[in-house]
Amino acid sequence: MSPARNQMDIDSQGSYDILARRRRYLGNLGLNSLADWQRRVNEVMADVSVLILQPSAAAAPPTSASIMAATPAPARPASFRVDTAFPAVQIGGGAGRRPAPAALTATLPTGTPDPASFVVRATVDETDLDDLDNALKSQHGEQVVFSDPRVEPAQTCGGDPPVGHDGDVRARLGADRLRELGLDGRGVAVAVMDTGINLQHLTARGRAVRLDRHLSWTPNGLPTPGAYAVGHGTMCAWDVLLAAPEATLLDFALLQSTGGITALLSDALRGYNELLGWMSLPNGERPYHSLVVSNSWAMFQDSWDPFPPGHSGRYIDNANHPFNVLVGTLSQAGADIVFCAGNCGPVCPDGRCQGDSTGTIRGANSSDDVLCVGGVDVNGALVGYSSQGPGRIGQQKPDLVTCTHFLGSESFGAGTPDSGTSAACPVAAGVVAALRSAFPFDPGNPTRSPANMRNYLRQHAVRAPGQPWAADMGFGELSSFEFDNAGQHL
Repeated sequence: MSPARNQMDIDSQGSYDILARRRRYLGNLGLNSLADWQRRVNEVMADVSVLILQPSAAAAPPTSASIMAATPAPARPASFRVDTAFPAVQIGGGAGRRPAPAALTATLPTGTPDPASFVVRATVDETDLDDLDNALKSQHGEQVVFSDPRVEPAQTCGGDPPVGHDGDVRARLGADRLRELGLDGRGVAVAVMDTGINLQHLTARGRAVRLDRHLSWTPNGLPTPGAYAVGHGTMCAWDVLLAAPEATLLDFALLQSTGGITALLSDALRGYNELLGWMSLPNGERPYHSLVVSNSWAMFQDSWDPFPPGHSGRYIDNANHPFNVLVGTLSQAGADIVFCAGNCGPVCPDGRCQGDSTGTIRGANSSDDVLCVGGVDVNGALVGYSSQGPGRIGQQKPDLVTCTHFLGSESFGAGTPDSGTSAACPVAAGVVAALRSAFPFDPGNPTRSPANMRNYLRQHAVRAPGQPWAADMGFGELSSFEFDNAGQHL
């Protein structure tokens, strides 16, 4: 342990109470040798990130100073720090512009945080988390500390070669038929919530790309939208355009926020808040008539959430977590939100799953307000890494499956596949965008709602006659061959 860390462990009276508590905590883990001690010290001494909910009565967005002032010393462990670089985010407001309309929040379940409340990010030592949570819960009379787990792209690192190519994907989807019907994504924005897009790579490979840099979002200090290194986000952008070549891409590089390909859930909270800002505008004022949000990221382990099962601050299986509430609010505002199922399938799970293939569709990926997508190859065979249901919040997840593991963008080198449910998710998002080009979101028309879009896609998925929802394939494989009658339903 460094001398600087030792100094932080000493309180203002010079006592070693915090350090002693940590030692007792580690001793309870049954660690004996010095090597075991040091290994576990490195694991548990790291601060955990949390979200702190601030009441809607605040006259202005809270600051780090106001948060510290509102957290009395008895409730504030020495390790507690507010992240001053993270702006306060209103759960039901868009980028500070306006709160979500009352109609969007009137149907939220009992116990849901007030959408007018703000959320800030803070860190606290793992061993102090329970004390902070209990003290603030006692002070406010409600849950105000929520988990802020890490999330990562759902690309598989399996060594299997690609099965087919993106032309086969387009054929299996019926993409040519989509274009004949005038369903090409024109007028629709697709937000790629990922590691960032490399526009040059896409255009060099023959893609004519519309990218709206003005409405894109980038974490502080990172490249401008469209100028990121070729990688996961570029793959996702390519795959959106398979079914929606005329859609406009928005580059939301939230998975770059920590300088790698791992982000915190709070980074997604900021990105979604930006999108809600303009989706909450009245008809005629929104820059695009429809928005599709593609999310090829997930949690791979329950252990990434610091709170235990049943805790009201937990994210994995808690519909009332602030991010899950914001996802629902954005969906009610008119955005079609698509999430990957994840790569913890039972046949060949991603190594990050640590062998766990049960209950692995977690958090917002399993929300009833999103379309959750698993993966099949171009022959319709389920890929072994596609996570299976039921979901942890909404039970019938995944909703659908579509193509992955094909030769497409070659974003990871010549001959490498677009893989994982990471690829299936934007393929599906492109189909949704194609439909929205002719059947745009209309707040006054219930058949144009995101909920009805999800129902339409589930009802028209390809599956065996009479086949109900299944844990591996959901309601079936996404297909556009019956979209001729879409106008009767959307």
